[in-house]
Amino acid sequence: MKRSIVLGFSGVTLIALAFTGLSPAVFAAGPDASVAATSLGRIIVDGKGMTAYFFDRDTPNSGSSSCAGQCAVNWPAITSATAVPTVVGITGTVGTIAATKQITINGRPIYTYLFDTAVGATNGQGVGDVWYVISAAGEELKSAQPLKKTKPLKHAKPTAKPTAKPTSVPTAQPTNSAIPYDKSNY
Repeated sequence: MKRSIVLGFSGVTLIALAFTGLSPAVFAAGPDASVAATSLGRIIVDGKGMTAYFFDRDTPNSGSSSCAGQCAVNWPAITSATAVPTVVGITGTVGTIAATKQITINGRPIYTYLFDTAVGATNGQGVGDVWYVISAAGEELKSAQPLKKTKPLKHAKPTAKPTAKPTSVPTAQPTNSAIPYDKSNY
């Protein structure tokens, strides 16, 4: 009896990686943080595409976060699996807090917001006047406002009167024979 071995895509990938000497983990993980275009411009996002925020109560270059307890539940830290985070497109200085591996931008810890439930959401912008979205350069966007929901546009009424005369549409003769059909009434 013969047995055949079928290698799926992942099997072929593993064999190819064995020949190159690279670990599958190199290709499995995306960046820890990157830059994305949103309604507020180009901002920093975590590896899942969720908006990153600064907390004004953090002290830059302190090596710690001021967000703990319920704050940390509502504003989860953006962390890296390694001491040197993988980032794409960020022009600010990137590092980590050694004890927690929380990513820092320009010496300030970064966070996501629990109530940003979709990629591109910026619901945390300006919360409590202490939470702000971070630009690609690592600066907080204090003057930026989140995109407000708008009502659908109404169709504008024409301002000019039509120049052509309307064409008449013939109408059916009334079925009540007691009322005479008079074309001049239509």
